[in-house]
Amino acid sequence: MTGPRARVGRLLLAAILVAGALLAACETQGGPRAAPSAPTVPPNFPFPSGGVVPIPTALSGLNSGGAHIELTGAVEKTLDLPLGSPTFFQGGIMALLWQGPSGDLLTLAGIASGNQASTSSTLLLTISVVELGETFVSTGSECTIMFDSLESTAVRETFRCRGFKHEGKSVAADGSFTANA
Repeated sequence: MTGPRARVGRLLLAAILVAGALLAACETQGGPRAAPSAPTVPPNFPFPSGGVVPIPTALSGLNSGGAHIELTGAVEKTLDLPLGSPTFFQGGIMALLWQGPSGDLLTLAGIASGNQASTSSTLLLTISVVELGETFVSTGSECTIMFDSLESTAVRETFRCRGFKHEGKSVAADGSFTANA
């Protein structure tokens, strides 16, 4: 599989694997520890064939919610997406996915705490618009995320992104999303 959806799928898979490894390390070492400053997937990581990674049931408790996204600038588009799967949040580690029937999607993956965070190498926000063949990935500080609730039973957030590019022109994104148990 190639293209924007495959790229987003690989990013989400890598984020889930990193999050699971961090969570497992915390559980086997006697409780939570400070997260490493920049988690990465080793270049020789043994990804499973077929790209399917089972998510432990204990981590899959978020099962309802939605996302609303408004893209403006070079792209004018509104997306309303239901919560997808796999999705989890535990102890500040998250891999959240909202996906529409046409394949449009929003993902938030990485480590977060507090009331506000900017995207970085440890917190990625991705928006994919299938009809444009475009995927916007924020790994720098293009997006600011404001957390209304950041708990294992409810994640509610709003976000604002500036500086995405489409065909060399600027695109902005504003939105909100929820994931509930």
